[in-house]
Amino acid sequence: MNSTLTTSTSRDLSVTSALVMSIYLLSLLLGLPLNVYIIVLLFPRRGVMEASDVFSWNQAVSEIVFVLFGPVHTLCSISFSLCIYELFGFLFGISSSSRCLFQSCVCLEWYLAVVHPVTFLRYKPLRYRVGCSIAVWMCSLAMGVIYSSMLLSLPFVVFAVIYLVALMVDGFCCVSILRKLREPGPGDMERDAGEMDAAKKKAFQVVSVNLLAFLLQNVPVSVAYGFQNVLSRYVFDVVVVFGLMTNTVAGLFQSVYALHRAVSAEDGTQSLLEKYADVFQGIGEFPGECHLCIDPNATPVAYPPRRVPIALRDRLEQELDKMEKSNIICK
Repeated sequence: MNSTLTTSTSRDLSVTSALVMSIYLLSLLLGLPLNVYIIVLLFPRRGVMEASDVFSWNQAVSEIVFVLFGPVHTLCSISFSLCIYELFGFLFGISSSSRCLFQSCVCLEWYLAVVHPVTFLRYKPLRYRVGCSIAVWMCSLAMGVIYSSMLLSLPFVVFAVIYLVALMVDGFCCVSILRKLREPGPGDMERDAGEMDAAKKKAFQVVSVNLLAFLLQNVPVSVAYGFQNVLSRYVFDVVVVFGLMTNTVAGLFQSVYALHRAVSAEDGTQSLLEKYADVFQGIGEFPGECHLCIDPNATPVAYPPRRVPIALRDRLEQELDKMEKSNIICK
């Protein structure tokens, strides 16, 4: 064997290993504490989680799985003898699948909210998002089991197809959202055709940046896996490392955005409570008297009072006395 070729190959592998270790070290130092803080911040208070936080919470969990995949991948990049292929395939399958699927769920949620608001309101309850999250984790676990048992025999084009499908779904949703935001709404008729209000501008920027982050996160890896038989080993390694770098940076960006949204929502609620503290104290009542309009020709009907269980009578009397003292009812 040519000694020059051997030295060049080992140098390339050592550089690749150093880059992989640097990327995962960055992910470990920044991504792990950031996503743990997001999980704690979004953890359901009083046993109830906001519907809008379900996908963000699960995205943070999938990012932590990706961080745990880092040390295993680093060992494989250093030496194949150190690689635990079953664990590598399991963590790779779960992290790659869950990240793509949850990002697709977020984009689909935005798409329904902007393009089909009636459908979005129909599926707004928490149970639908929890059901989607359970389905995503089941699919991710299944992909992890498949990868762990068939990693060496699976062609790279399979990975490319998975990333390509997620890319098409996200691209369609984000482009449709951007087109919809460019259209004038019912209250925008007085504005110029190309002018948007502040809320639309902010939403347009958020969707554009997320689309760019998702493209950086998936396109290089899709190209590397799709054209693995065409590219040389050196070019393939370079594209994979570049895709890994953009993937990590995009994941950190999404985590920072989720943290910013969670902190902003909490600060906004607190500032509202402080600004209008008088509104949230006491029972609250409108001035004046309330007049109820009824049909004067209606026939009055007398119904017997409902019987109160004996065990609840004392509590009922206390509640009625309390309401009478608060001027809510009167005798």
